Amino acid sequence: MTNGARSVDYCRDVWRRLPELDFLERGAVAPAQFAGAYIREWELALDRPAFLDEFKRWVVGELDGVAALLERLRRRFRLACLSNVNVAHWERCVEPVRNHDDAATLSQAGFI
Repeated sequence: MTNGARSVDYCRDVWRRLPELDFLERGAVAPAQFAGAYIREWELALDRPAFLDEFKRWVVGELDGVAALLERLRRRFRLACLSNVNVAHWERCVEPVRNHDDAATLSQAGFI
């Protein structure tokens, strides 16, 4: 998103100290609020919808073989998924967790 305009160290530092990221991870702010803060902090030439579209694409799917493994396990066990993923990324995870009987994020389950 920054087209190489920032160093890796800078990016890590800013990412870790952005309070809105923590709020997003805990379900305390909506993705649009996080997007606004992120855009301001990084001085990006994107609007919120464009940023969120790109941000959601950071989740690329499940690892090879996971679906087959879950299908085998499902024959013998009730499957559940409890994830620490944020709500924006969770939307992209719904399809991969289709093999689970129950699935939720930590914030949805009330743990954070």
